[in-house]
Amino acid sequence: MSLLLLLLGLGGGAALGWWYARRGAAPGVAPGVSPHLLPDPALEWLRRAHQALGVWIAEMDPAEGAPRAERIVEPDRLSVGQIVAVDRRLERVRDQEQSGVERMEGGTLVFHGSGGVAVALLLPQGHDPSRLAAVNADLQRLLDGVRRRPHIVQLAQARTQEASL
Repeated sequence: MSLLLLLLGLGGGAALGWWYARRGAAPGVAPGVSPHLLPDPALEWLRRAHQALGVWIAEMDPAEGAPRAERIVEPDRLSVGQIVAVDRRLERVRDQEQSGVERMEGGTLVFHGSGGVAVALLLPQGHDPSRLAAVNADLQRLLDGVRRRPHIVQLAQARTQEASL
C-alpha cells in the first residue's frame, strides 16, 4: 500500500511540475521589437484579404504626445498625392472620432475612429459593395486591437520580466 501511495505521489508531483514548466514557457515580446512594429504582418494580411490598395492606422502616441501613423500601401497603384490625401483625411477622422465610407480619387475609403485612434482601408474602384460589411467588421476589430496594444505590450513585458526573475 505504501508503494502505491509513493507512486501516486511521484506521478502527481511530476504532473504538477510539468504544468508549471509549461506555464512559464510563454513567449514574450522579442528583444528589439517595439510596439509600433507588432501589427505589420496583420496589416498586410488585412490589405490582401480585401484586395485593398492600402491600410492605415493613425493614433496619438501616449508616450510622446505626438501623432503616429502606420500604413501598408501598394505604391505601384497609388500616387504620393493619393497617399497624402488619405493621411490627412485619417487625421481628421482620428480627431473627430468619425466612421464612414467616402469616395476618393484612388478608390473608396472605409474608416473608423475612436479614442484617439483611426483605421482605414482604401478599396479600389469597382470593388464589390456587398463586401463593405466584412470590411467594416475587420476595421472595427483592428481599431479595438490598436486601442488595446499599449496594454498588451505592458503585459508581455511584465511577463518577460517575471520569467527572467
